[in-house]
Amino acid sequence: IMLLSEGMLNLRGYFAFLLIFFIIINILPLYAYYANVDKQQWRELAYYLKGNVKDDEAVIFSLYSGEVAFRYYYGDAENIHGVKDLKETVDVVKDKEALWLILSFWRYQDPSGSIQNYINENYELIGSKDFFDIEAYHFKKKKS
Repeated sequence: IMLLSEGMLNLRGYFAFLLIFFIIINILPLYAYYANVDKQQWRELAYYLKGNVKDDEAVIFSLYSGEVAFRYYYGDAENIHGVKDLKETVDVVKDKEALWLILSFWRYQDPSGSIQNYINENYELIGSKDFFDIEAYHFKKKKS
């Protein structure tokens, strides 16, 4: 400790320079931390869907645990469903003329893509929007 104190006293004339140097070195990482998106954008998705989802449209999450993060920003609603498999998906969308499919880490939950395949076979894509690590697709039922 004595040596450290002695060294700091010897650098007293350089203190302002060292302080400015330290601040400059830390500005770039701070800028990168706040400017770059590196986590899932559930809040942005919730704001987007609040303005676009109609009451009679289902919102389906291929990763059912993503529903929890989404509800935090969106709030509670009857039309939000986290599904675990194709059977749950069919039960939720069977009477729906339109739906939103939200995909996030879907390769882990549905590696064969059965949920997406079912929706693609029975619904037509009318819009989509990408967020960081999340994809939102808007579908309407195909005419028979």
